[in-house]
Amino acid sequence: MTLQELLEHAHLDALGHLDEREQAAFEAAFVVAPPAIKAQIRSEQARWAPMDHLLPEVEPSPELRDRVLEAVTAAMIAQNAGGDLSLRPARRVAAAWRAASIGLMTAVIVLGSAFVYVFETEIQNEKTARIGQNTDVAGSMFRSDFRDVLLSSATRSFYLESDNKSFKGSGSLWTNPTWKQARIFLELPQSKAGEEYRVVAITGGASKDLDKFVSDGVLRPRELPASALAAGTKIAVIAIRSGEVTDIHASDILLSVTI
Repeated sequence: MTLQELLEHAHLDALGHLDEREQAAFEAAFVVAPPAIKAQIRSEQARWAPMDHLLPEVEPSPELRDRVLEAVTAAMIAQNAGGDLSLRPARRVAAAWRAASIGLMTAVIVLGSAFVYVFETEIQNEKTARIGQNTDVAGSMFRSDFRDVLLSSATRSFYLESDNKSFKGSGSLWTNPTWKQARIFLELPQSKAGEEYRVVAITGGASKDLDKFVSDGVLRPRELPASALAAGTKIAVIAIRSGEVTDIHASDILLSVTI
């Protein structure tokens, strides 16, 4: 039986108007119905059962019975068309729809895999381009002194470190007795509004500004006067308000190295 037929028979069963054949068919269909449908049928019967004592104790004519069934059927159809009936008979899925769903799922998997591949490729290309850019920066910075960097034992490198583990910055300093300008490479967080970075030389408690600049967050090379890099000099990087002059404290130093 369909859900509509079950409900029709449920109403007649509540009123005791089913014959033996209809009663047997109704009970057989009710036994195999899902729990939710059984609950709905019992609810409908409970709604009709209390009205039984109001009906006249007469045997309805076949014509009356047919009219009642037609009226119930029409009401069920109208209710179903209005979208109020929450439980509906299950329907088999057409083979074409099933094939289309499988095809769509396959396409989603393929496109998703392709997207992941393209994304990872773009990241790798970006890393490769960044490495190439850094190499070009280093080459252009050293220019004619690049041979000294590779082959001269007099070339020295110093790596700036931070006592603050949360500071995301790094740098290196390169010197050679034959150079008029030392090279410093700094990769620092982007400067805050109204602030600038300064490279200072600290000797015997006194400090001297060697360079100042605003960082865009990218590795940049800079030059420092070699004459300011005597042995024992501490080279430090600090962040300070633009144009401000202040004493330097240990807590102000972001990166430093002693030559």
